[in-house]
Amino acid sequence: MKQAVLDIGTNSVRLLVAETVADETTTLRKDIRATRLGDGLAAGEPLNEAAKNRTLTGIQELVDEAREAGVERWSIVGTNALREASDGEAFAQQVAQLVGAPVRIISGVDEARYGYLGAVKTNSLVTAVVDIGGGSTEIGVGF
Repeated sequence: MKQAVLDIGTNSVRLLVAETVADETTTLRKDIRATRLGDGLAAGEPLNEAAKNRTLTGIQELVDEAREAGVERWSIVGTNALREASDGEAFAQQVAQLVGAPVRIISGVDEARYGYLGAVKTNSLVTAVVDIGGGSTEIGVGF
């Protein structure tokens, strides 16, 4: 089954398309759009309209690309900009309608966990990951 992950960050939206066959997952495509969703954002304030429009345009481009690749299942996560903005949940709902799948606004702890797990999956020597994003920094440590 082909599946896609959209990561809606403070500065960019990332797409990963993968296929799982017999417990083996293969990355088919990766892409990114620099949308600057968090441009001018202060905690508790609404997202900038121009930034929201740039982000929705970038998401639509990535969704079209993924659908052309035959994606059947979606996972969508929002990070710091959606956590901090007063209208983050409302924007997540707009994205959900656009894509046809729910958006999970994840905590900083979950963001660190996923970053760590992704790094460990590709390099077993990794024991710590520092993710310096556009609006937050997460540290994941494992042993």
